[in-house]
Amino acid sequence: MAVITGGARGLGLAMNQALVLSGAHLAIDAADNQARRLTELFSETYPGHEYDKSEFWYVSSKPESDAPVAKILSQHPAITNIITCAGFCENCDTIKFPSERVKRMLRFNVESVYYFATGIAWHMMEHQTAGNMVFIGSISGSISLVNNPRLKAECVLKIPQKRIGTPEELMGTVVFLT
Repeated sequence: MAVITGGARGLGLAMNQALVLSGAHLAIDAADNQARRLTELFSETYPGHEYDKSEFWYVSSKPESDAPVAKILSQHPAITNIITCAGFCENCDTIKFPSERVKRMLRFNVESVYYFATGIAWHMMEHQTAGNMVFIGSISGSISLVNNPRLKAECVLKIPQKRIGTPEELMGTVVFLT
């Protein structure tokens, strides 16, 4: 069983598709309004492949991460992989960024990854289950650079390929790592 956070769009969606096509069993974390759409997309696009229906898990504390892990384990014997793709950013003046928004972003982008990963690691160690964890922390290509052509142009100049990569370019790498 592979658990994927942030699975409804961008890198998370591409990782979901790659793992389904590779035969993995998935538990997908998707934003609440996207969970049903993602389930329908997978049912239509990949008939016959097994995956858990996507669900919304907003995790910003240890107890909030325990519930989805327990639910997955109640339906499957083991979790062997976690891929974290959930994250968000805000396009705003960094110097004037309100502290409450910074805290919210850190809870979601850092703490939720920690809680999910340690919860799954604890399970894997307790049951001596081998597995892999892949942590992905980039949302620049599809979110933060879209509305800022000047910043996007500056970033592209620093990339050896002189372009922003697509999520699909990482599909094989993540399948290999998991």
